[in-house]
This record gives sequence, C-alpha cells and structure tokens, in this order.
Amino acid sequence: MLYARSRFDALTDGVFAVAMTLLVLDIRLPENASIPDESAFWLALRVLSPKALAYGLSFAVVGLAWLSRATADEVPPTMSRREALFGLLYLLCVTLVPFSTLLIGRRDALAPEVWIYCANLGLMGLLAAIMRLQIPKTHRDESFGRRIAGSLMLTIASCLAALGAGLGAHNALLAFALVALSPFLDRVVRK
Repeated sequence: MLYARSRFDALTDGVFAVAMTLLVLDIRLPENASIPDESAFWLALRVLSPKALAYGLSFAVVGLAWLSRATADEVPPTMSRREALFGLLYLLCVTLVPFSTLLIGRRDALAPEVWIYCANLGLMGLLAAIMRLQIPKTHRDESFGRRIAGSLMLTIASCLAALGAGLGAHNALLAFALVALSPFLDRVVRK
C-alpha cells in the first residue's frame, strides 16, 4: 500500500509546529510569585534559567530536525506503508519532546530525567535515519550519507549524554548540545 507523501508532510509540519509551541508553555513565573521590586523580578527570571535553557536546547534540536525533514529531496510522491509507520513512530517521539524537556528543565534534574530526554531524542535520530533508508536508492542524492550521519549524530549525542548524566545532569546536557548541534555548526562555519 502506498501513501501520498504530501499528506504525511502536512501532518509532520503540524506535529512539529504544535510540539515547538508547547515547549514554551512551561516557562512562566509562578502565579503566586511575590515580585515587590526589580531585583526580585530578576531573581525570579534567574530561577527560570534551567527551563529556558532546556527550552532553547529542545527548540534547536526540534527545529533542526524539522529543517532536515523540510529540505527538498528528490523523493517519490508516495511512500510505503513501512516508511509511513516509521514516520509515525518518529512523530510520536517529536510529540514527547515537550514532556521530556519539562523533566530536564528543573533546577535539580536527576539522571533518570536526563535518560528519558536522551532516549526520546536518541530514538528520534534513529527513526529519522531508518526513515531515510526507506527511500528507494534511485531517489537518493549526494547528500544522502550526510543526512543519515546527521540523524545518527543525534542518537550518538543522546547516548553520550545519558552516560554522562551521572556526572551531573546539566553537564550531560551541555555535552549533548555540543555533539548534537555540531553537524549544524559545521555547516554554518563552512558557508
């Protein structure tokens, strides 16, 4: 059975848009926060910094994942059932990013929370690579290998961060950011 790729792409755009919007909803001052002066306001914002950093990291990762999917490929107008099923699993992971980001956005994020975040993003990278492998060889261009490697870099970064979570959750997330975003940074530097 074949599915129209344009319909799947529309669903993908919608899922990414909602997931990226939901990421920001956790960044807010508590309703009952007492902010009598400017210094208290700046302190309250400082308390939000772990959530803001988690938001920024997740927005960058999800945004780059969307850019990778949105880049024009010479792909057939239809997709196989297998590719569509892997695509739905990939979108499931995308919808879980706001939840896993909420876990790591706490000031005292624990190693298991980092593991959940890393598992979610690592699985996203793996599924993105598997989806690309479903594209017929006749439709693979010269950037195919780089795209697979970029997807797998997310998985590798996630594994490294999960292993490093015992050394400190925020150190692990910094390492994750450096490794996961390195393919993007490399492209920016080369241009």
